[in-house]
Amino acid sequence: MLRIYDRFLDGLALVAAILIFAIMVGTGVDVGMRFIFRSPIGWMLEYTEYALLTILFFGMAWLVRQRGHVAIELIVDIVPIRAARVMRLTSTAAAGLVSALLAFWAGIATVDDIRRGVETFGIYPIPRGVLFAIVTLGFTLTAIEFCRWVIVQISGAEDEKPAGADKNLPELSDSPK
Repeated sequence: MLRIYDRFLDGLALVAAILIFAIMVGTGVDVGMRFIFRSPIGWMLEYTEYALLTILFFGMAWLVRQRGHVAIELIVDIVPIRAARVMRLTSTAAAGLVSALLAFWAGIATVDDIRRGVETFGIYPIPRGVLFAIVTLGFTLTAIEFCRWVIVQISGAEDEKPAGADKNLPELSDSPK
């Protein structure tokens, strides 16, 4: 079951990567159309806004699983190992709790917006509940990943690559283990 879940996260990260590429190509074409034909692509700005939101929330849990997030470890690096582990465990649990609370709030907003039929503002409005559903999914999966990390830290195996993590990615931390 965890293998399927991990592949699902990989799939969401792949969608996020494809969206980044689509934004790059679309923006280039939009600028070219504006310059050459004086007629930009009317929906490109809105597409980019929605794609950026999707990129963030589809990639967030995957990044937590990879331990690829930015961490400032000035204090953690100078305290004793036991205190550092407590600090890391506390911050990971807090991040998981905040992610779960934000997922809950976004879930309520999703249901409310869908029930009321709220749409976004713009040239091509879409149901705002769809955007909140993406936020809900992203925060829910991120909360799950932080919980998985808490379990790993409690088990004492935090120096290993996380389950489902890409073993070929380089380590992003320069701090000593």
